[in-house]
Parts: sequence; C-alpha cells; structure tokens
Amino acid sequence: MNDKGTGFAGSLTALATLAGWSLTTLYARDLDEDVNVVAAESHVRYLKPVTADFSACVELPDTALCERFRERLQSRGKASLPLIIQIFQGAELALQLESVYVAIRR
Repeated sequence: MNDKGTGFAGSLTALATLAGWSLTTLYARDLDEDVNVVAAESHVRYLKPVTADFSACVELPDTALCERFRERLQSRGKASLPLIIQIFQGAELALQLESVYVAIRR
C-alpha cells in the first residue's frame, strides 16, 4: 500500500508483468522448449484503485496466435506472444496490462 491506502502502481504492474512472464515460460515448457522470456513491449491502464485483496489473471490467447508462437519458436528459436493480464479487486477490473513477451531458445 502507498500513502493513499491503495496498491502501489509499480508493484501492481510488476505483478501483472510477472504473471505474463510465468504463463509464457510455462507454455514454452509445455512445448518442450527451454527458453529465456522477456517482456518486449507493454501498455498499462490503471482503471480503479486497489484497496483490498486482489488477483491477477492471464490466459493464453486464441489458438491461431498460440500456433504461430509454437511454429516460430520451433523453426526460428524465437517467438513472441501477446498477452492481456488483468488485476481484479473482487469482480471489478482495476488494471489491464497488454504486453508482448518474447521467448528465446537457450
């Protein structure tokens, strides 16, 4: 919490970034790929102050984007995955991070 009694914007963004990084890393592992993952581009929107318990949610994008990621990672050793990460306080959306993660085979 900051001096206003709300979740600090930088900490919330860090949590959202980590959620996207984790999903990308685990997805690449499911594809039997050993990768380093970086956040290449991000855009965050702060929609509501966070004043209580919250959760971060992220899901894989549609099948076509996942297939493109898989094909490029397997053929080139490098692929990008766009994700939308959301932080909710209860049922209310408080933060949305649109980020592109890049996986690079080790």
